Amino acid sequence: MVEWLRGYAAEKNATPSQVALAWLLAKSPSIVPIPGTRTEAHLLENLGAQHLDLTQRDVQVIDTMLSKFPVYGERMGEAHMSSIGYTI
Repeated sequence: MVEWLRGYAAEKNATPSQVALAWLLAKSPSIVPIPGTRTEAHLLENLGAQHLDLTQRDVQVIDTMLSKFPVYGERMGEAHMSSIGYTI
């Protein structure tokens, strides 16, 4: 997946991080990614995602690739999830 994303990002003249953020932004106006960063260079890289306009076709291609990789487990443990009102 990572190698595919690197190649896809190169085709878009972007970094994998920028593609990931642009993909989230293109999915829905209700999604607001909040990337964490520790360096100014990464902050500037993340901000570059706003200039990457992904088409619906781009989103579909990325979604299709992601669907090939199953996700296992929960984001957080059961105790933490229940503390935020989520039941497993």
